[in-house]
Amino acid sequence: MNGTLQIAVKRLKMMTAKAEMEFAVEVEVLGRVRHKNLLGLRGFYAGGEERLIVYDYMPNHSLLNHLHGQLAKDCLLDWPRRMSIAIGAAEGLGRFDLEQLKSVIMIAIRCTESNPEKRPSMVEVVEWLKGGIGRRKKEIPNLIHTNGDDNYEENYGEIRITQSKLKIPSHDDKLRIR
Repeated sequence: MNGTLQIAVKRLKMMTAKAEMEFAVEVEVLGRVRHKNLLGLRGFYAGGEERLIVYDYMPNHSLLNHLHGQLAKDCLLDWPRRMSIAIGAAEGLGRFDLEQLKSVIMIAIRCTESNPEKRPSMVEVVEWLKGGIGRRKKEIPNLIHTNGDDNYEENYGEIRITQSKLKIPSHDDKLRIR
């Protein structure tokens, strides 16, 4: 816009030890990660009680808003685009061995809990990914809810791609990983 740079600034609300650690991990991870679908980290500020992360600004709202909000009727994800995304994801998942894939899926499901307070912190996710890939469920605590059944391989759930909606199982759904 007229030669100006638009940015988004994320401010740490509460200064706790956990929040401070999550801030440090987020800055470290975003500073190293480069991907066409992620916004770049422009910089950060950590001084006194102030913690800020500066990103490139994304003007087209959130994915959630495009899929389920006011923008859903103008959704850019038509059927061919959804299939392209699904095929790309499947190709990427093919690079994991089965145990790695199970761990990543369990972590992803936990990160999408409907109750934000039940979601793991960024620090926990990073720790699980550093040492958790290939670990068994018992070694990654409270990672998936299966309605009381501890054997996640015998539970059922699915991700469905349809013409109208992308349905992702909630933490109450049972999940089967083959």
